[in-house]
Amino acid sequence: MGMDTYEDKFKVALDVWKEAQVQQRTFNDLLFRIRNIAFVFAGVAVGGVGTLISKDTGLSVPGYLLIFASIPWVSLYLLDRYYYHLLLMAAVRVSEEIEAKFFSQHNIPPLSQYITKFNRDKPIPIPFINAKTGREKVTFFYALPLMTSLGVGFYFIYKNLFASVLVSLAVGGVLLFLEKSSYKKNDD
Repeated sequence: MGMDTYEDKFKVALDVWKEAQVQQRTFNDLLFRIRNIAFVFAGVAVGGVGTLISKDTGLSVPGYLLIFASIPWVSLYLLDRYYYHLLLMAAVRVSEEIEAKFFSQHNIPPLSQYITKFNRDKPIPIPFINAKTGREKVTFFYALPLMTSLGVGFYFIYKNLFASVLVSLAVGGVLLFLEKSSYKKNDD
């Protein structure tokens, strides 16, 4: 028995849509766990820096700690942005395609489409940061602490404010350039 009628196709599509919703929740949960690990790690690094400064070890040792703490931070960013975020977006795309094809005919609100549109309509309210898509917001989430950590780390080591600001801005610029150039404009 094949799927001959529209109603049969709709029932299958609805089941696929429900599974895509489950997958979206799963990937969102994983992404929040990764970000939680990142913040715990950042807190430990900052606590270590504070302890080293209070022990009067000079500023170069805490500076190196901040710079080396950037390595796992970048690793977590790559895992978040280029693996789990892409899986989440695939599940969202499946939901949006099913909603576009079937939901309007049954007067069912297109939930995934509404959420995507709402997310894009609410950019991060910081001047010069035009992060509208989820992927851009994820990059900004990781870029700001990374820029701060590297900038302060270089300042502690080299005692040169200009160089530390330059390093910080260069890292942020590279991340944002890579983000803006990595995907087509309609990708989230």
